[in-house]
Amino acid sequence: MARPRLGIGELGEVAYTQLGHRKVRARARYRDATGTTRQIEATGTSQSAAKRALEQRLKERGAGAGNTITSTTLVRDLLAVWLVDVEQSGRRRPQTLARYKAVAENIVVPGLGGVELWEATTDRLHTFLGKEAATRPGQAKHARVVLLGAFSLAVQRGAVAVNPVTGARLPAGEKAEPRALTIEEVHRLRAGVRAYVSDPDQVGHPRPKDLPAIIDVMLGTGARIGEVLALRWSDIDLGATPVRITINGTVVQLAGGVMRQGVPKTSSSFRVVTVPGFVADALLARSVEEWPNDGDLVFPSSTGTLRWTNNVQRQWRAARASKHLDGLDWVNLHALRKTVATLVERSSTVHDAAALLGHSSPAITGRVYVERASVAPDVSAALEALGG
Repeated sequence: MARPRLGIGELGEVAYTQLGHRKVRARARYRDATGTTRQIEATGTSQSAAKRALEQRLKERGAGAGNTITSTTLVRDLLAVWLVDVEQSGRRRPQTLARYKAVAENIVVPGLGGVELWEATTDRLHTFLGKEAATRPGQAKHARVVLLGAFSLAVQRGAVAVNPVTGARLPAGEKAEPRALTIEEVHRLRAGVRAYVSDPDQVGHPRPKDLPAIIDVMLGTGARIGEVLALRWSDIDLGATPVRITINGTVVQLAGGVMRQGVPKTSSSFRVVTVPGFVADALLARSVEEWPNDGDLVFPSSTGTLRWTNNVQRQWRAARASKHLDGLDWVNLHALRKTVATLVERSSTVHDAAALLGHSSPAITGRVYVERASVAPDVSAALEALGG
C-alpha cells in the first residue's frame, strides 16, 4: 500500500539509528516548498535530542511545520508566523511592529490563542472583540487590525477560504466631536503656561522652562508632539523671512529606548511650514538659551538627550491642573492640533488644514480634527431669491 502523500512542509515518520554510545541518528522524509519529497537527517545524544535537531534543521531550510499554516493551526501559532512575515517584509515601522507584538501577546493570545483556525468563526471573533471593546476600546481596535492581518496570511496560505475578521465589527461607540479652543482661550492658555513655569512648585522645584515654547510651536505649526520633540536646529531656517520649519522626523519608543525616527508619522507628514511671528520669536529666544546637546535638538531632556512624549504629556497635565490654567483643564496636547485645524479650515480651506497637519486626506482632517460650527453661515442673501 502506498504511503500517504506528505503535505507541503510536513515531516514524515522519523526513523532512528543508534550510531554509538550516546549518539543517535534521526532520518525522515519531508516535502519542501516546491512539492519535492526529500530526505533529511540529524544526530543527537538521544532519540528526543536527535528529533529536535531534525526539526531545527527542517526549520532552517524554510520548510518546517512552523511555517505551515493549516485549518488546525492554533491562532497563537498563526500570529507567530504572521509577525515574522511582517518583520521580514519591512512593510511596517519598528514601533508599529512592536505594537503588533504587544497586542498579540497581551490581548489576542490570552483570548483566542488556543483556538484552531477552523474554529475562529466570524461570530466567535465578533464576540471576542465586543468583550474587549467594552473595557478597552482602543486595544480592541488594535486587536482587530492584528487579527485581520494574520488571517489574511491564513487565506493566502490556503488554510481558510475567507477572512473571518472582515465581518467581525467593533461595536459603534460614542464619537466625541472635535473641540477646539477659541482665540480668547488660546491667549489665556499661552499666558497661563508662562505664569505656571515662572511659579516654582510647592517644594521650590523649578518648572520646565521650555514648556511655553513647545506649546507655541505646536500652536503655530499644527505639529504632533513627537514631531516637535524631534526638531533639530538644522531643520529651522531662522534667517528666512518668514521663518520656516522642516518637519522630517518624530520621536518613537522601542525596546531599546527612545529614538529619533528620520521620517514623520506618514509620508504625507513630511512638510515645510512657514511659521507665524510668535513662533519665530519663541524659537529665537530658545536659540539664545539653547541647552547644549549632541543631537542638535531644539527641545532636549534636562540631560541633553531625546525627550519622550510621555514626559511632556505629564508636564502638561500638571500645568493644566494648576490655578494658572483654570477652566482649561480639558485641553490636552492633541486639542492644540484640533484648534489649528479648525482655525485654518474656517479662514482658508480644509485642504490647507490637511496639508499643514500632514494628513494624507482632507476627509480625516474634517472628520476628526475640525470643530463643527454651531452657527450656520449667513446665506440669507442667496435664500432671499426663494421669496420671489
